Amino acid sequence: MLLAESVLLNGTATGRLGSEGVKIMTREAIIERLTELGFAEVTIGLIANDGAPAQGFRHSSLKGERASLYVSDDRLTANGLYVDQLNAVRPTGHNHKDKPVWEGKALEEALKCLEKRYLTQGVRDLLRAFDALPPAEQHQAATAILRRSAGSGEMPDAAYEELAAELFRAYDAEEAADANP
Repeated sequence: MLLAESVLLNGTATGRLGSEGVKIMTREAIIERLTELGFAEVTIGLIANDGAPAQGFRHSSLKGERASLYVSDDRLTANGLYVDQLNAVRPTGHNHKDKPVWEGKALEEALKCLEKRYLTQGVRDLLRAFDALPPAEQHQAATAILRRSAGSGEMPDAAYEELAAELFRAYDAEEAADANP
C-alpha cells in the first residue's frame, strides 16, 4: 500500500493514510490506546499469520479469562471474550485461525468500542477536555492529577517516577525548542 501522508494527533505520528485515504494506525498508536484503557501486555514474541511480530494484551479486570487482543503492525486481532465485546464492529477479515481482524476504519471503531466498555463517560469527557488544552495547560493538568493521585496506593512508585521523568523530558524539549526557534 502506498503511503500518502502521516496522520498526526497532538503532534505525534499515529498512523498514515493508505492509497485509498483510509487511516492506518501504527503499532505504537494501537498499543498506546490499549494501555490508556487499562490493558497490559501478556505475551510477546508471537508471530502473526503474515509473519509480523505480534503482542498480546489483556485488560486488568480479566483474571483467569482466556481472552487476548493481539496487535500486529497496523491491525488488531481478538479471541475469547473480546470477540463478543467487539461484535458490534464488523471485522475486516479473519486470520489463519479464523479469529476476527480489524484494520483501518474498522480498527478505529473497535478501539472506540473498547473505550466505551472500559472507560466511564466521566473519564472519556476528561480525556477529551485534556486533549483540547494547549500543551502548557496539558502539562499543568497532568502535574495536578499526578499530585492528587500520589499516595493512593494504586500505582507503584516506579510508575510515578517514570511519569514525572516523562513530564520533565517534555518540559526540556519545549525549552530547547523555544531557545532554538
